[in-house]
Amino acid sequence: MSKNHVSSQKTGKKGHTTIIDAVIPVVRFLEKYSLVTKFKPGMINQGRSKNLRIVIKPNNGGFLLVVYGNSTFQEIVVSTGATTKFKQLIKKDLGGEFNIQVRE
Repeated sequence: MSKNHVSSQKTGKKGHTTIIDAVIPVVRFLEKYSLVTKFKPGMINQGRSKNLRIVIKPNNGGFLLVVYGNSTFQEIVVSTGATTKFKQLIKKDLGGEFNIQVRE
């Protein structure tokens, strides 16, 4: 399992945080759009997935994204005021690379 580090104004941390390979394009997406006010990558867990996928679950003032790689997955808490627009953009930008599932 390869681990990467990210440092962003939107993570709310002064240092860096560790992310899995599958999360790299998701972080780039989150940094790209101003409708995302903050995001916080969570713990890295072991788990198998046949394909790259993102499960989007509603969360207080935004979403909980569960990003699945080949052997690991990681949760990301995302704050946004534009929930409908966020879902449209993530499907458009990352839908070719990830299987995106929206849970209500």
